[in-house]
Amino acid sequence: MDLNGLKNGPENLECRNGVYYLRMRVPKDVQEKFGRATIRESLGLKDRYKAKVELSRRLVAYNEQFEQYRTDRPTYQKVLTRRQAAEMASDWSMQQLQRVHMEPAETELLTGRNQTDIDAEMCHLADLLRELQLGGGEASNNEIEQCVHQLLLDNGFPELLPPAGQRIGPSFAQRADVDTATSQYAYLKRRVEEGLKSIWRAELAKHNGQTRVEAALNPIMPHPVSSEQIELGEMLRQFKAQKENENYGKRKLLAYNVVSEIMEEVFGASTRLDSITNQDCRRLIQVVRNIPPNARKRFGDVAYVAAAQLAVDQKLSTRSASTIQGDINAVNAVFNWAINQGMISQNPMPRRSFPRGHRPRPDEQRDAFSSEDLRAIFNAPVFKHPTRETRGTMRKTPARFWIPVLSLFHGCRLNELCQLYVQDIRTDADIPYLAIRGGSLGRADQRLKTQWSRRNIPIHPAVVDLGFLEFVRAMSDQKHVRLFPELRLCSRGYYSAQYQKWFTRLLEKTGAKRRRISFHSFRHSFRNAARRAELPTPTTCALGGWKLDGVHSHYGNFELPMLREAIERISFDLDISDLMTP
Repeated sequence: MDLNGLKNGPENLECRNGVYYLRMRVPKDVQEKFGRATIRESLGLKDRYKAKVELSRRLVAYNEQFEQYRTDRPTYQKVLTRRQAAEMASDWSMQQLQRVHMEPAETELLTGRNQTDIDAEMCHLADLLRELQLGGGEASNNEIEQCVHQLLLDNGFPELLPPAGQRIGPSFAQRADVDTATSQYAYLKRRVEEGLKSIWRAELAKHNGQTRVEAALNPIMPHPVSSEQIELGEMLRQFKAQKENENYGKRKLLAYNVVSEIMEEVFGASTRLDSITNQDCRRLIQVVRNIPPNARKRFGDVAYVAAAQLAVDQKLSTRSASTIQGDINAVNAVFNWAINQGMISQNPMPRRSFPRGHRPRPDEQRDAFSSEDLRAIFNAPVFKHPTRETRGTMRKTPARFWIPVLSLFHGCRLNELCQLYVQDIRTDADIPYLAIRGGSLGRADQRLKTQWSRRNIPIHPAVVDLGFLEFVRAMSDQKHVRLFPELRLCSRGYYSAQYQKWFTRLLEKTGAKRRRISFHSFRHSFRNAARRAELPTPTTCALGGWKLDGVHSHYGNFELPMLREAIERISFDLDISDLMTP
């Protein structure tokens, strides 16, 4: 939908008893789906100027919903087949069981949570399992329904739009647009129920230190191994083809391409898959650990095995621990996929592929900005001087000005902000918010790191006072679709690539650059501010897009008024009121 085609005339604004109302006719082509021919609702405002601003935002939201009815929602629901249901449930339950068996049990040391809270969560999980085993109840049925609809959404089924006429807001629970009265849906629900029983039993067994017993009682059964002998090169070709068909991001596909090259160099493309041994994999791990940073740029088009040997001979530094671990994880993912396809019976990679002493601790990956760092950054000319007075790294642009401010006060990742559209700045119940979207609910060029990244974040009052909403309105009036059109999509599918390089130069020029400091430090600063404000962990996770562990994450929604109260408590030892906007 083109935002710039909207009109905000007096015919949409009505005043009764001193209070302004929105009044509009629903377009004829969506009246039947919407359920009404007209809309009339209170704006809750008595000031005419503020009412006109709010009116414009409501019109944007409703017209966006009309566009969804016209384009996004299919005329007929996507049909769920029994075969699809079986494959989805089987893959999902196997992945979840593998996750449970591979991850360590929750402890105070690992999670930072009180042992009493962990035990209470496990007791709640036990209650759900007991209820399910006795025939089910409301709580366990809600859990099953939530899993079923999330599984359908993850597998490409369209999202069910809010009921016709429902007020636009974030409280509508996500559900897939599928016929729930069919036998195929009932079959999928039964398969998910069976999977949850196994998953919950495994979680509870791990909590009691009985992981090996549970694995023996409830083994993860791979597909039958094919009698056909598969070569490594053919397996990798099939693996990459499937990942491309599943619309994996360019960055992930590039990582798989790199490890595929390494595997072919170490093992040989014509090597039979079932002949690869544990010792062969140890040799591959040694190569992965010794590959230097930017090997292809440093040595040209040389094999990775040769680059690793050159790095050893020249005593070059190795890549970061997280990069090495990412490659090892990708190799494990390739072999696990081959197991699921029935090509091999077991993963030849060593179980502990990464030495414990080399694994980076979570708090060592990035540091938060100190108050001195923040003052140095936001005192730079790009934030304080007029546009015409700044050049080079300090040249002022809307993206360079607004993105650090937004990340500091809202905890957003860099690419989440770089890929924003004007439509992603919305208002509901007088609360302006950022709609972080991606995947099936976003546009083709928008992507999210995890499913937890999709969220609505009320805009911080300090950012509103700085004039951010006026900037958004100006971009709409100038017929811009994207909020920061100056940013260009890179070959890997991200808008943030060039911006990240610019921000690194800014840190160097302001003296804030040091080890473990980068743009991502804004998220750590936001998390620290949330701790200072004593925000509940679930609320902090909802604002920052972090995963909320445990079954509690599947219940209820975070209402915008609750999140607004929380975001208003976020503060820093920093005065941004004198920043000079572009």
